[in-house]
Amino acid sequence: MTAQTKPPGRKRTDTQPRQKGRPKSTAARIGSDKVVDTARELLRKPRPLQLSRTEVAKAAGVDEKLVRYYFENYEDLLDQVTDGSIAELEQVMVAASKPQKKASTVMRERIRALVGFLAENPAFFKLLVDRVYSAEGSAAQARLEALNKRAYERHLGVIQAGRAAGEFRDDFDPRLLYVAIVGMSEFFTTGRPVVEFIFGESADKVRARYEKFVFDLIVRGIGKP
Repeated sequence: MTAQTKPPGRKRTDTQPRQKGRPKSTAARIGSDKVVDTARELLRKPRPLQLSRTEVAKAAGVDEKLVRYYFENYEDLLDQVTDGSIAELEQVMVAASKPQKKASTVMRERIRALVGFLAENPAFFKLLVDRVYSAEGSAAQARLEALNKRAYERHLGVIQAGRAAGEFRDDFDPRLLYVAIVGMSEFFTTGRPVVEFIFGESADKVRARYEKFVFDLIVRGIGKP
């Protein structure tokens, strides 16, 4: 669809002929995906969470009416942006969790991947707070489980492998470690002004040092003497 294509005024029923200009299912999916991807790209930049449909439509190169056609309201668009971001994070963390000779190496890659993803998607945690953590209902609960269930299982697998290999101690709670890693990774982005004030330079220049520090801190803490 182009920016000149106008959506029909009402939806088609089974007894109505297909109205001229209405996108076919495949075209509609591609078009709505483009809008979601554009909104996600806009939210990669440090900025307030709120976007206008006009801004998203302009960046996507489509008519604002088309955005309204694809998404019932702005909340629906944000939900799909959140789902897409959760799916991308899942892929990033799966890739970072591939078995290595040492469990500590996997831990390092996971920390680097998580800090990096959050730094490159500065609005992601705000989306989580708004659309998942502070939201109610089955959809928010499903997103919470999608975000954490498999993530924690992978985390626990790394801990168990490290313990089996004699790398990690047996006397700490993996759940506490999971929460601590998420918190330290998230704050580097949400607390970016603090980081830049303390260091006097861009957080982007500090990131690699921070990733290494968090890794050293954790592995020395859970590692066997």
